[in-house]
Amino acid sequence: MAKILGIDLGTTNSAMAIIEGGQPKIIENREGARTTPSVVAISKSGERLVGITAKRQAIVNPKNTIFSVKRLIGRRFDDPTVQHDKKTLPYEIVKGSSDSVEVVMGEKRYRPEEISSMILAKLKQDAEEKLGEKIEEAVITCPAYFDDSQRAATKAAGEIAGFKVKRILPEPTAAALAYGFDKRKNEQILVYDFGGGTFDISILEIGENTIEVKGIGGDTHLGGDDFDQRIINYLIDEYKKQEGIDLSKIKKTGNISDLHEYNAYINSIQDTFSYHGLETHGNLLIANITLFKGHDRIHHTADMIFHRRININKNGYPDPDFNIETDFQKIVHHHTVAFLYEIQLRNKLAGK
Repeated sequence: MAKILGIDLGTTNSAMAIIEGGQPKIIENREGARTTPSVVAISKSGERLVGITAKRQAIVNPKNTIFSVKRLIGRRFDDPTVQHDKKTLPYEIVKGSSDSVEVVMGEKRYRPEEISSMILAKLKQDAEEKLGEKIEEAVITCPAYFDDSQRAATKAAGEIAGFKVKRILPEPTAAALAYGFDKRKNEQILVYDFGGGTFDISILEIGENTIEVKGIGGDTHLGGDDFDQRIINYLIDEYKKQEGIDLSKIKKTGNISDLHEYNAYINSIQDTFSYHGLETHGNLLIANITLFKGHDRIHHTADMIFHRRININKNGYPDPDFNIETDFQKIVHHHTVAFLYEIQLRNKLAGK
């Protein structure tokens, strides 16, 4: 029986899996990684790059490196989300036919689903190489709040990539299935997904062989990248105060973040600016700034983001009196440390 590839088409990274022995198994990509950056680029030599190779050259080729395209897929050009991204993303976003969205890469226009199809095509090719057989069918996940247009565009991306798309599955439903909740009865669970580019929560009610979405919440512009950007903005502000130079006016080369190994001590600050596309011409005396030597400044810088997440948690469920810690039998989430920190923050705000 031919295998069906399960794909998490993420804003920042994507992953793929198959069912083997009744259990899901993550398939590594050609580079040996379990996730693939959702990044596509046309290099200066005209070569198309997808995944980690595209991400690595983003700093020197920002105009032709497309990322976070999931935020644009299936939307109209006049959508507030698109207009927000148009101002902040380094590549060009233009109006297509019938008020659609297109991005410019290598002096050619592409629809968001075409960019997503390039990511999906790489996953398909890598999976076929890894498994030694052709993969024709796929199930692709999408956020619970995606409307019909966004779901249709996601399906179109899969079809352009050469898949027969069996289903577009809401991400919280996929998470519940993966954790085995399809085998339970009469439960409510909260799926908490704080990713690199987006934050989504969903309340699911589990019945006999059924999973029903009861409430959803989220923010398409709230993720790990926002923490990175808050830190960068803080660094820019502090440098301007101390040196009188506004680094935000220096040529920007994009906003792709990879700061999981971020070291906030003085000897790494210049590298941090470079990672966020701020060219540091010569010796800019960045070492004069003493930042983030204690946790207090980090927490203060990120407090606004934590507050936004708490409000989304409260708004995601129809009952205003619900309590995350006591009202749900199970909590499925992708970032345990972040969630536990948020619970501590909630208790702190409540004076507990």
